[in-house]
Amino acid sequence: MKEYKVKNMRFVLFKYIGAIRSVLYKRKFKYIGGGGYIAKPLLVTGAESITVGDKVRIMPGMRIEAINGQIDIGNDVSIAQNFHIASGG
Repeated sequence: MKEYKVKNMRFVLFKYIGAIRSVLYKRKFKYIGGGGYIAKPLLVTGAESITVGDKVRIMPGMRIEAINGQIDIGNDVSIAQNFHIASGG
């Protein structure tokens, strides 16, 4: 039972840190909605051309590149670990 509480506490901490990271990214990204979280990314290029909707959960290892293009992630989206998405115009 004690081990379960420790694992659950780690998950809750992960979510809170991700929520704080989302708030900090609001300054860089074109738009980030509320109620979601973003785990530690590997690479973000062209953040000013990226929009992220409400209640979006992005797991660790994000690599997202908007090079002469735009990326729109809608509402209520969950993206698994180690994904790469790119957009070029």
